[in-house]
Amino acid sequence: MKETPLSRNEREFVRDALLAGARVDGRGMFDYRKVAVSFGLARGHVEVAVGGTKVLAQTSCEVRRCLPFSCRELPPPPPPVSSHRLLSVVL
Repeated sequence: MKETPLSRNEREFVRDALLAGARVDGRGMFDYRKVAVSFGLARGHVEVAVGGTKVLAQTSCEVRRCLPFSCRELPPPPPPVSSHRLLSVVL
């Protein structure tokens, strides 16, 4: 995705806000919005709220045994390191 350069007025606005230690929404530079994560009754349903913004998500996965002919095409799985999974979404 191509980035659109900021105009001179936009650059000055951002610079002045940074120097004043304020954000457009009135929070200070180190003020965080409240984050809440709740899991629904349905499997894979999750709601994430960051400040006044809410996101609903539905996830699913299926673990299946690999068929002999398709296993030859895949490299062997790496040894398990941990059971921790990280999901990162940038909007």
